[in-house]
Amino acid sequence: MIHKNTKKQKRRVLGYESQRGFTLIEVLVATFILLMAMSGTTFAITRGILFSGIARNQVTAFYLSQEALEYVKNKRDDNTLAASDWLFGFNGVGGPDCVNDDCVVDVWNDDIEQCIGECPGLLFDQTILGGTLGVYNHDAGDPTIFVRSIRITETSPNQEAVVEAQIYWYERGIPTPFSYNTRTILFNWQEL
Repeated sequence: MIHKNTKKQKRRVLGYESQRGFTLIEVLVATFILLMAMSGTTFAITRGILFSGIARNQVTAFYLSQEALEYVKNKRDDNTLAASDWLFGFNGVGGPDCVNDDCVVDVWNDDIEQCIGECPGLLFDQTILGGTLGVYNHDAGDPTIFVRSIRITETSPNQEAVVEAQIYWYERGIPTPFSYNTRTILFNWQEL
């Protein structure tokens, strides 16, 4: 027995006793696995943030296009009630010619302009309405990523027209534009 204790003490002094730790290779492999798991998670989080921004902009584009279509419908109704041509203000009489050409609609300022070349982008003015809400327009505010245009195609003269609203925008880091198109059919209900 004395002999065993002496051997054990000798091993402890010389550093031969079995060590209960990790080798350098084990630590490197564990670190690599941890880094791979973290990079995958980080990639998923950044993509999620990017796609949530795209979804928010798609919803905004939907509402901007609907606003433009509603504006054209209201103008058609106002024209009919005023005993004017149903497309007055859109057909080159009393305003720009939006029939078969692109125009921009500024709903807040009740303005329609024909696009010469590329249509101008929308501005967002947050100072209107007491600063609690903002409005998209073409006169004042901060530049936005959205460009809105409308085009009217008269399918049946003096009876029916197709109104198309197009919104397009560029997302950060994506070279091709996103677009949202809506269309509706307008009837000259006074003639029906």
